[in-house]
Amino acid sequence: MDKKKRKLIETETRTEVNGLDEEVYNVFSLKDVLANKPLRKELTTEDFAKFLTSDNRWYGELETTFKDSRSYFENYDTKLKEVIYYDRLYTLGCLREFKDLSVAIKDFVRYAITPLSNEYRYRQVKLIEDSELLSAISLTALKIKTYNICDNLRNEWGDRITRYCTDNDNNIIIELVEEEYKTKSNNSSMNLKEHISFQELKLLREKLKTGEKFKIYRGFSIKDTDRVRQGLKCDGDIYYLQSAGTGLSYTLNESVAWYFAHRSICGEYYDEDFKDNRYYNTEESWYVPTDKYIETKGREISAVRDKKSLKPIICEYECDPKKITGYFVDSEEGEVIIKPEDLKVIHYDIPHSNTIAEKYWDSINKSCLNPVSLVFGAIANGLTALTTYDGNGEAGYIFAETERVRDTLEELIDCGREVDDYTKRNAVNVFFENSVEIPDGISPFVFGNGLFEYMKNPTNIKRRKNQHYQQNIKKIRKNLNSAKKKGF
Repeated sequence: MDKKKRKLIETETRTEVNGLDEEVYNVFSLKDVLANKPLRKELTTEDFAKFLTSDNRWYGELETTFKDSRSYFENYDTKLKEVIYYDRLYTLGCLREFKDLSVAIKDFVRYAITPLSNEYRYRQVKLIEDSELLSAISLTALKIKTYNICDNLRNEWGDRITRYCTDNDNNIIIELVEEEYKTKSNNSSMNLKEHISFQELKLLREKLKTGEKFKIYRGFSIKDTDRVRQGLKCDGDIYYLQSAGTGLSYTLNESVAWYFAHRSICGEYYDEDFKDNRYYNTEESWYVPTDKYIETKGREISAVRDKKSLKPIICEYECDPKKITGYFVDSEEGEVIIKPEDLKVIHYDIPHSNTIAEKYWDSINKSCLNPVSLVFGAIANGLTALTTYDGNGEAGYIFAETERVRDTLEELIDCGREVDDYTKRNAVNVFFENSVEIPDGISPFVFGNGLFEYMKNPTNIKRRKNQHYQQNIKKIRKNLNSAKKKGF
């Protein structure tokens, strides 16, 4: 399509969509709730509380995304019109980039769907569907993104929104994956997280195109008295059906299943015997060697398992891509939505608590950008990075073999959350005495270019006293931002 014709269509479509005031207002789920009510700043009044979210993840954002009824409606109006505008360009075959439509849907969900309770989230999307304002692909994307932002689904409206938002045409899912794949393929500056999500999308696209069955995973826990399978091997097909831990969300990435197995056991819960544990109460998390963290975490998981009478499960399924009704790969969870009755349980493990702790450590550290952003960064049988500041804007790292500085780390840990200057100076001196060089080609300031992998498994170690990698803090931030833009 030539530029002149495209520009004409864009102008005409924009004018048409801007004139949809009545249509957009008619599908506004709060029009009856807010009718003839004065604008209010408070978000906790009875009038507002009945239709605003109580999700912990989003409640803190209400001040930004809701503010008051006037600003909320303005967001709703402008952002829904943006979705309709790009959706119409898509159906007319003159959308410049599918990303424009995706971003418009994402913004609409954040500002118009997220602030609402599950009841009004459901009502809002359903009203849009019934109005036929959007094409099938945009409506499907809207339903999937809405489902993804919902947390508390174990109630009447949670059940409704789950059934509704995950009931999608597989052919539309294939079309949506294809469009998203084209968008991501043209991104030459993916950062680490984007690269992970692209690889997951690439795998999903391949399976959807070929129709080849493949493995997906789920991590959960069951009571000691429960069983994962419905039958025994001698029961034939029944043996492959699941009777515990069912759900609609599964993952392409086995490490994600390990993360959720841990969460299903521990959640926000901590065992009283571990709340004052010295390895959990350090000034800096990177003081703690991984082996000590895994050992402590493993004992805690085991204690919680016993108290709750729970068994963690890592379950492996055979997935038929023709049965997939949704997906979400932008949260590092590689999520696939499919009904449990459409899956075949091919294998499951009841893992040891220490194995869960080890896999959990890997999962929470996989997207770190620099050594001190590690949750636990003293890598047993590897390297530890000591952070230094000189008070003049200079910051840096001294790398040393963990086993050579372990006693010093234990001293830092013994001090708890307040380490005195003497102990810190002593730690710096010990690290200087045992410092090592980072190989050429690996930046000592970002985990890009293999720094994290090298710290976990250093080879051809070159010890060099007083080896100090320093940069101005502004330069370090610049390097990190550059790494994010260029990709790792």
